[in-house]
Amino acid sequence: MTVQDSPILAQERRRKALEHARHEARLEGLHIDPAFEGHLDGYVRGELSADEVVERLKTAPLPARRP
Repeated sequence: MTVQDSPILAQERRRKALEHARHEARLEGLHIDPAFEGHLDGYVRGELSADEVVERLKTAPLPARRP
C-alpha cells in the first residue's frame, strides 16, 4: 500500500472536501438538513461514494419553507 492508497489519507481528503462544500453552501445561504448529515458522515468514513451521496440527496425530502 502506498501513502496515496492509505484509507486514513482518503478519509482526511473526504473530510476536507466536505468541509469546503459546507462552507460554500453557507455562503450561498443554503442549509444542510441535520437528517442528511449521516449520509455525509458515511461519505467521510468511506462507506458511501460521492455518487451515492448525490443520489440520496436527489431523493431526500425537501424541508418545509419557513414562513
